Amino acid sequence: MENTIDLAPAKGNHPAWNEAWWTDFLDKSDFFKKSFTIHDVLTEDEVNYFNKLTLNIINEIFVRQNTSYDFRLYIEGISKDKAYMKDHLFLFPPLASETPEEWAKRVFDKQKFGLIINSGEKFSNDLAEKLALYLDPLLKMAGIPLKGINITIFLGNYGFTPLGIHKDHPGENVMHLHLGPGDKTMYNWEMAEYEELTGNAQNNKNVVPLIPLATKYHFRKGDIYFMPWNKYHIGNTEDFSVGISVWYNNMPLNKFLTTLLRSFKIQHIKSEQDQDSRVIVPPYRQVSADEGFDQVLTALNIDQENLESSLDAILKNIYKDYVLALHSNQGWKTRPIPLDQELNQNDDLSNFYHLKGKLLKSVYPFTMSYRVINDTVLIFARGTKIEIKYQEELLRIIDRLNTGQEILTEDLLQGLNQFWPEEAGLYTLNLFYIKRAIIY
Repeated sequence: MENTIDLAPAKGNHPAWNEAWWTDFLDKSDFFKKSFTIHDVLTEDEVNYFNKLTLNIINEIFVRQNTSYDFRLYIEGISKDKAYMKDHLFLFPPLASETPEEWAKRVFDKQKFGLIINSGEKFSNDLAEKLALYLDPLLKMAGIPLKGINITIFLGNYGFTPLGIHKDHPGENVMHLHLGPGDKTMYNWEMAEYEELTGNAQNNKNVVPLIPLATKYHFRKGDIYFMPWNKYHIGNTEDFSVGISVWYNNMPLNKFLTTLLRSFKIQHIKSEQDQDSRVIVPPYRQVSADEGFDQVLTALNIDQENLESSLDAILKNIYKDYVLALHSNQGWKTRPIPLDQELNQNDDLSNFYHLKGKLLKSVYPFTMSYRVINDTVLIFARGTKIEIKYQEELLRIIDRLNTGQEILTEDLLQGLNQFWPEEAGLYTLNLFYIKRAIIY
């Protein structure tokens, strides 16, 4: 049985993505608990734009030959490794004149294939900025999930999802924007019923006998499909199609604490390249195990004040930084590629004088976050933490940029120049620019 919810579509006087639309969405989904489809949300122009950005992402990954973000290729249902992709895939980036379907036909011919591209928000800042506008009312109403938001692109004509019937990680809710041109069908099974039938068979490829027991969701170009994390599911894409999935990722409490402890390790335990970390801890001779503990502490990259703090105080500071970084990136899980690392970037962005005489502004709805610790201000720009010597005038500059108004560089720096050399202010603004927090 197909399950379609009649939310206000993009066509007509009540456009999608505004506060009223998201209110309906949360109501019909019972606040991320129910699967459903919404027909005719994306306009033809949006579909074409998202298809173009999809090809840009593919080109970005192919040129960089970057598979470190779980970029996956399946041919006739068989997973291919990076060596195969290097020899048979990365040599054929999309042409500027091609549609995704034309590119796929040129590269794969009649083969059944599937591409799964993760971290789309990293490889296309344009896509991240566009979807951030769409998601902004939702985030204001529902909040930013602490595992972040990320983009996965599914592309191909692979039939049933090569992963088999599976359930996503706890808390990972997905909204699928279908770009077509082919249709797609999703099949859902309730957790308890499916596990009783199969004995909790994750990645189950014996699909056909279970189809009659599933709830069917069929969608076509321009439609949106939503699914909460706790559904066993599989997709079927017989004809070539592209789908952009936006994941709203909550996290179990114990996993979130593990994430904070991992951040502690990254920030406060010296790397193996540090000389002190190569010291071998000797055997202990005392049963009390007090012997040698001072030496263990030398592996920490932490000042005495923090060393004497309680565990909850240390974790609270890490938590604050984590949340502020996520907020500054409008919830996106991964940071964008900095401008100075962009492909075909020919400008010398280290020369910060290019900002002189420019009208600067933040990129709506992104804003920078900050907090002050003693004589240091921690600034979070598109997920990147920047530590700078505290100056109250610097906070005023960030607050002004966060309004979204265009402000002349010289007007922004007028107050700061009384305390810092002009070059220091330009350098700081240039950091924000390179991290994509501000534009001109």
